[in-house]
Amino acid sequence: MNFIEAFENNTNAFTKKIKDSSYLEGNIKVKVKGVDDISEVIIGENEITYESMEKEHKKQFIVNKKLEIASTFKKDDKYNRKFSVSLIQNGFQNKNFLSSILYLNIYYKIHCVIYNENTGKYYQTTMKDYPKLICCYKDDKWMKVDGKENENLEYSDISELSNILTLDIDWLIYKPYLSSLSKYKVGDLETIAKENEIDLKNSKGKKKTKKELYDSINLKYFKQDI
Repeated sequence: MNFIEAFENNTNAFTKKIKDSSYLEGNIKVKVKGVDDISEVIIGENEITYESMEKEHKKQFIVNKKLEIASTFKKDDKYNRKFSVSLIQNGFQNKNFLSSILYLNIYYKIHCVIYNENTGKYYQTTMKDYPKLICCYKDDKWMKVDGKENENLEYSDISELSNILTLDIDWLIYKPYLSSLSKYKVGDLETIAKENEIDLKNSKGKKKTKKELYDSINLKYFKQDI
């Protein structure tokens, strides 16, 4: 009950102070509304009842939904040990915690891509091949941006967002599929790669090194919804 009480008492973390912002889309300025917490953008885009709610009801809806989502988290051996129940609960009691974004990716099966308008850079938050939801940070507010979901975006190091997010965990939360690199011979990795239809040559047409094969195999399993 301590988590529930702390969550409900911490309503200031979820206060939705909406203000109008002008966002330039092509040559057109669009009036959009931003919110204080990126989690609200993600939840609002994935819960069909949110958009139709009256403004005064949305705040409590987000509080309740965060509580509900946090309660569904269960420790799994595929996650690294730092991605824990206590981490998730603490993140959802606050706003703009990376752990909350990571779990919302899993919960809704989406890829929240962060766009910092101040720098013009994009940041990925999962390696899964989930549909992209691009959340823009502008003037201390968060909002959804349309039109970039199908583009091949160039991603920057998420550590650059330490001034706008609480980076309470590394974004790579899944354990590697393979054991440590030293346990394999090149031939072993080539066999596993063939079984998984992974190319044995790199982008330059050269035979992949042991480390490249190891990373390619792990990357495939990271991307799969397993």
